Amino acid sequence: GVQMMGESAFGFCPQLREIRIPDSLSLIYKEVDEFPAFSGTDGIKNVIASDKWKKEHRDIYLTMIPSENETENFIMEGDTLVRYVGRRAEPQILPNVRKIGKRAFFANSHIEKIRIPYGVHTICRSAFSSCKNLTVIELPDSLRTIEEDAFAGTGIVNLSIPDSVLY
Repeated sequence: GVQMMGESAFGFCPQLREIRIPDSLSLIYKEVDEFPAFSGTDGIKNVIASDKWKKEHRDIYLTMIPSENETENFIMEGDTLVRYVGRRAEPQILPNVRKIGKRAFFANSHIEKIRIPYGVHTICRSAFSSCKNLTVIELPDSLRTIEEDAFAGTGIVNLSIPDSVLY
């Protein structure tokens, strides 16, 4: 059976409603610099996979069907927010986040407003890019770095950049 699935293999297929995943699928690319195989498939209502597969690939599964527990929708590596897979209009970023990773919120059409908590010092490249419905963002005084294209393709109307930002 299928063993591997590449970057964005079924990405941005808004009509996709159901996925049947064989146990043989052991590798789905999900590197920080890549788009998950199911990016932008907000219409998925049902994922048919074994409980074992869902447990072993929890972060991938969450990109398909977000958790009811909002905290689980924040995929973390240390103090870096690697990906947000939730569908809330105003997600509450966890207080232990210090860095928002590359493409962490990329193309999440559900986000309308976000408040970056104090303690975040870096917003990486394309972190919020293509979040077309994001119109309001609040940046903290702890912020030092905003990388390229961090907010490209958003709907932000007004933005106040703190004096603490160096780059």
